[in-house]
Amino acid sequence: MNIFAPTQSRTTEAYDKQGYVHLSGGVDPEFLAYCNAFLDAAMAERRALDNFAFKSKKEQYLFEFPEGMDIEQALMRPVSELTGLDLSRLTLCERHIKVYTEDASELPPPHKDRLASEVAMAVPLSVPAESRLALYPEACQKVNPYNTTAEWKQHMPEPETPEQVLRNYQPTLLDIRPGDIAMFPGSSVFHERLKPAHTRILYLKMNALGLDGLGEDPRTAHRLKASQLLEESTDDADLRRLTVDLSPRLEQLTVGHSRDSWQALYYAHIGAEGARPLRRCDFLLLKSLQGPQAVELLLAQARRSEAEMLRRVRRLAREGLLLLAPPAQAAPASASGSAGAKAAAAPRDADAKKPLAA
Repeated sequence: MNIFAPTQSRTTEAYDKQGYVHLSGGVDPEFLAYCNAFLDAAMAERRALDNFAFKSKKEQYLFEFPEGMDIEQALMRPVSELTGLDLSRLTLCERHIKVYTEDASELPPPHKDRLASEVAMAVPLSVPAESRLALYPEACQKVNPYNTTAEWKQHMPEPETPEQVLRNYQPTLLDIRPGDIAMFPGSSVFHERLKPAHTRILYLKMNALGLDGLGEDPRTAHRLKASQLLEESTDDADLRRLTVDLSPRLEQLTVGHSRDSWQALYYAHIGAEGARPLRRCDFLLLKSLQGPQAVELLLAQARRSEAEMLRRVRRLAREGLLLLAPPAQAAPASASGSAGAKAAAAPRDADAKKPLAA
């Protein structure tokens, strides 16, 4: 089964020029039928996601791909061809069907998705005649750096609120119908569904950051398990030749300060787990990684002994904070991918440039 209709041409021209793409008839009819049947069963069994329920707006259901579907070929490759995102880094971060309630607001304020939604792909299942997807591709495209839209709204300066930013812009209104596909940069473009009551729509959200905090990419659990098996079965000589990367589940690294002399406290944020305390040396090691690289290169940059660094790499891999992979599976950072991928390739502050410390 395919997701995209085989007749669709796939170039980045529309996405690059417009800031979005609308593929009329872009969905394979067999996949559309599968989605509708899946949702009917999920609603009948009341499998709505409690953590993603929005009062007086919509319910959400975790979508399961058809059994045996190769999502890299069926989803990731076409999305890469249409958006220019680096296929080797492309990661699914959300697969939800949204069902808007009868009393959903007709004109909700525009918003931006969380950081991981570098590209949002909308597949309508049923849409009332008057409902539209409103996009603002010409307005401020500053990326939402937070892991939730709620955090973004909470920390948003007054000049960056939708009311201020969008007051001189008219939305682009997309009439996407069942069988169509729309794609747009969810974390950087203001958007909203207008008159959404009774709309049912599948959203698949992806990024080239290798980020999957919710663990919804079916490949994430496999990759983490394979990483832990590699750590267990590889001696130090072979470990040097492996590739190391940040775990897809690692969403943030943060520093707090204790009232006990304001000493620094370091944390890793792993999906729904929340904040996990870190040693400073582990914090700096994780922060130094700007994409996949050989373990031996990591060792060469370190100030500590090779034996100690290998022990740290092993421990962080066992804890699910680092991802180990064979060299053949290395996913080099894109030289021509998205802005987000390019930004991730450069150190963001002084700490990122320091040699790895104890």
